[in-house]
Amino acid sequence: MAKCTFVTYSDLPDLDPDDRLVFDILKNRGIDCQSAIWDDPNVDWSKAGVTVLRTTWDYHKKYQQFLDWVDRVSKVTTLCNRPEYIRWNACKIYLRDLSEAGIAIVPTDWIMRDEKVDVKKRLIEILKENNGKVVLKPSVGLATSGVLVVDRDNFDAGVDHAKKLLKEYDLMVQPFMSSVETKGEKALVFINGRFCHAAQKAAFQTLAVAGQAGEKPIDVTMDEVELAENTMSIVSEIVRKHENRSTGIEDDTFLPPPLYARVDIVRDQTNRPVVIELELVEPSLFMDFYPLDADLFADSIEFIIKRMERLAQARVIEVEIPVENKTDS
Repeated sequence: MAKCTFVTYSDLPDLDPDDRLVFDILKNRGIDCQSAIWDDPNVDWSKAGVTVLRTTWDYHKKYQQFLDWVDRVSKVTTLCNRPEYIRWNACKIYLRDLSEAGIAIVPTDWIMRDEKVDVKKRLIEILKENNGKVVLKPSVGLATSGVLVVDRDNFDAGVDHAKKLLKEYDLMVQPFMSSVETKGEKALVFINGRFCHAAQKAAFQTLAVAGQAGEKPIDVTMDEVELAENTMSIVSEIVRKHENRSTGIEDDTFLPPPLYARVDIVRDQTNRPVVIELELVEPSLFMDFYPLDADLFADSIEFIIKRMERLAQARVIEVEIPVENKTDS
């Protein structure tokens, strides 16, 4: 029987209701579906079938453990998104790669953990360059974890916060985008590299199941779609090159687009759309707002399941065919 495992974390063992919608569609199609907590030591991932990473919403607190888990699990099952995407996207330094590839992102200053720098002096400089208001973020995090808006009124607290983050993470410093509060942040969802739908997120959204943190369905403009599609069009190549650098092994193997992705966009001070996040690890996909796209997501997962079944069957046949018969043919 075809099998699929949706991966979650300990605080959400029964899945986000948004994921449960897709989960139930697959079950109704006769697929053996289960949910599993990513760091549960009792899970046998070799029996998980196709493994779909979803609400691993504590990975930033166990970052290295999570990356080790990704490497280990991807050796014994089919992990979606693919481990190459997860390794690259789990740390927000990926924004550098996007920027270098010509994608318009929220301007970002970086203070690295191993960099010898006067943090207070550097923050003063960045504040002056950004109209006196910036946002501090850790390089590994989700939702508002570790995020602090800093201006002149709380500057000393901001310096202390930055120093605290730098004990564990590299530090991102971005200009405060007023459009986040006036126009909102738009999350554009992609399945198999194709744009499906969008939702508007609340400013500095807290961690909550999909649809319960102030999100709502929303239309998008042509320039927003163009930016998101341009981003998705280069991700596979960027990630492949990143893997080559990381491993030291040149590999030009085709990397298919991510099963799922979310491109989060805001408007800068000139009203130009810019990417604030690209989510390939554990984004909410707002399927409950768009039930037809929940079916599309289920279709895509089912296709992967059937493909892996065919490949497994082909391997069995290959083993069973006697060597002499293969030679005769």
